Amino acid sequence: MTYSIGTDIESKTIDIIGATSVDFTPLLDKLQDNINGDINPDDIRDTILTLHTNIELKSDSYIGMGTYSNTKMYFGKRSYNNIDILDTTLLNSGSDLYFYNVKPDSISNNSTKLSINSDNYIQSRVIQLTQSQSLELNIIAKNDINILGNVKINNINFPNNNINNLDNKTLFYNNGDLIFNELSLAITSSVIGATNTTTELYGDVLLNGYDLNFTEERGCPINIGDIKVGDNFNNESIENVLRRMVYNYLPPDCTLELIAPYNNGFVEIGTSPNIKLQYNIIKKSNPLLPTILTYMQPNVINSVTMSTIGIANAVITLPIKNNTNIFNITVNDNITSVSATTSLTGVYPYFYGFSDLPDINNSELTNLSKLIENNGNKELFVYGSGDFYFIQDSNYPILTDIIYNEDSIFASFSTYTKTLSSPNGYWYNKEFIVYKYENLIISDISKKIKFIS
Repeated sequence: MTYSIGTDIESKTIDIIGATSVDFTPLLDKLQDNINGDINPDDIRDTILTLHTNIELKSDSYIGMGTYSNTKMYFGKRSYNNIDILDTTLLNSGSDLYFYNVKPDSISNNSTKLSINSDNYIQSRVIQLTQSQSLELNIIAKNDINILGNVKINNINFPNNNINNLDNKTLFYNNGDLIFNELSLAITSSVIGATNTTTELYGDVLLNGYDLNFTEERGCPINIGDIKVGDNFNNESIENVLRRMVYNYLPPDCTLELIAPYNNGFVEIGTSPNIKLQYNIIKKSNPLLPTILTYMQPNVINSVTMSTIGIANAVITLPIKNNTNIFNITVNDNITSVSATTSLTGVYPYFYGFSDLPDINNSELTNLSKLIENNGNKELFVYGSGDFYFIQDSNYPILTDIIYNEDSIFASFSTYTKTLSSPNGYWYNKEFIVYKYENLIISDISKKIKFIS
């Protein structure tokens, strides 16, 4: 802090950054009742000008920090329930600006509403850097983020919130708009599919107006193959009906699969997810004995007289450990026993992306993309510029090559090990292998980087 009083008095500078106490006596001695005329208007003018010049945050044609300042900027109240909003994790992240609400602590603080008002439109400015142009916006929240109103990104209109009944609808791009609509098959020729390929159709499939799945409540009047007098049909495939007509006996069948987002069979170690599985019990010729579900709840499905599909909860130890959980279903018609199995394995994540930091720390992991997958080759879409990181479990095989645009860029990566902990507290002190490419520029979003192990 610098102040000046009078043209014949030397300016005095006081360093108040980090100080626990500051002696303002030399200044206050001059600010008495001014009976003797020690201060004149010129002195006050000089003082105000000096203070104005030394304030970093000021309002002229703009409001901002000094050009060479490395100070982060925060807008909002300082604390909530006596806990500082800007904790160590946020301060050590790569973000420059932070926003938080100014609501009183006595009400919910789960939402921060930030409004940017403009008469016509809001125009963002791309910063011209030394080698490329860059504009990055990260929105990080502990709760859901809702963007209301008419939203347009890169001249593409996103659906608004005035939409009802989105069940079984898909997001489509149509002439500059993203719209929700039911998925339909566009027939552009008289032929569907191709030789030596499989064409899969899901949902209610009609052929000339008739359902390809057979439903009939009336009992069959005769015995034919496996079909007995009095049997009826409930959404049974025509293929299965024909098989029952040809063969006197068909064994039962079953399927078992994990429900998304864990359907790839992998989950992050240390998390406590709610794992569900879908089972399909397929009754054919004979009624089924009770069906056994291993490490699921329910663990038994009573005798089945027709095919059934259901949902079971996984029975596993939480939080997830570094192991594999096996789930099994067994159906039995007293002649044939058939099983289906699936598994869920706890793994440490892959991390990848660009960072402004010269080295990765725990909090910076939140700014990188995360993959929960088994070890093996990876092909990733990457876009941006700066220091690029690819991080994997040190127990995985090391990479032998990294390819972009059909060229090897492996030699441009430095490699080292780093002990990291989950920024979410899921796991601690895990050794990873870090692959780093300094000042990488990827401007073509249509091409992938291949990581070969």
